[in-house]
Amino acid sequence: MILAADNVQSMVIPGAVQWVSEQALEQMPAALTAILATFRS
Repeated sequence: MILAADNVQSMVIPGAVQWVSEQALEQMPAALTAILATFRS
């Protein structure tokens, strides 16, 4: 198998399944901010 990425992150949002942006409307911005903050220079 060829790896496509070497900097992969994951986050678990309890209660959210396949429609995360709808099921975790209030938690989603904080989760994205935390993940995207690692890419700021």
